[in-house]
Amino acid sequence: MRRSLTTAALAMMVAIPATAQQHERDEMSHEGGAAALVGQFTDNQMALHELVSGLTTQQLSFRESEDRWSILEVIEHITLAQQATYAVLTGDLVEIEASEEGEATAAGFEQQVAESLADRSQTFDAPPEFVPTGSFSSGDEAIAAFDEGRGSMIYFLENADFDLRSRGAQHPIFGQVVDVSTWAVVDVNHAKRHMQQIQQVIDAEGFPG
Repeated sequence: MRRSLTTAALAMMVAIPATAQQHERDEMSHEGGAAALVGQFTDNQMALHELVSGLTTQQLSFRESEDRWSILEVIEHITLAQQATYAVLTGDLVEIEASEEGEATAAGFEQQVAESLADRSQTFDAPPEFVPTGSFSSGDEAIAAFDEGRGSMIYFLENADFDLRSRGAQHPIFGQVVDVSTWAVVDVNHAKRHMQQIQQVIDAEGFPG
C-alpha cells in the first residue's frame, strides 16, 4: 500500500544532498535485491532436499536410458555449474554504470531467462566442463557437495558490499556482460530446471520401487 509523505518528511528529503539520496537508494536496492535472491536460493535448496530425501542409492543411480543422467549425475551437474558461477562472482568483476533504464532492462532479461529455463521442452547440451563424471556414490555425498556450494553463494550474496546491479562479468552463454544479480538468477533457475529433470526420473517407467 502506498502511503503519502508528510510535509516534514518531504522537507527532510529536500534537505538531504542528491548524492546522499542516491547512496541511500543504492543501499536499499542492494539490500532488497540480495535478500530476495537469498530467499530464492534457500527455498530452492530446501526443495532439492525434499525432492531426494529418502531415495535409495539404487534409485539415485537409476537411468531412464544409457544416454540419460541419473539423479546423482543431475545433482553433480547442478553443483558444477554452481561452483563455476561462484568462481566468476568472486573473481574480477567489471563496473556497470547504473541507470533506471539499465536496471529495468536487466530485470526484464532475468524474467526471460527464468521463463526459458523453466521450459523443459527446450533441451540444451551441457558444456563439457559441466558434464557429470560420476563423482558421487551416495545421496549424502551429492547433497553435501551441493550444500557447500550453495552455502558459499548465499554467504557471498549476504555479504557483498556493493549493489548487485553495479558489477558484472562476461557470460559465456549470453555473449555479453551481465550483472551479478542476473548471474545469480541464472544459477538458481538452472537448479530449478534440473530439479524438474530429477522429478521426471522419479516418475519414469522402471524407476525402482
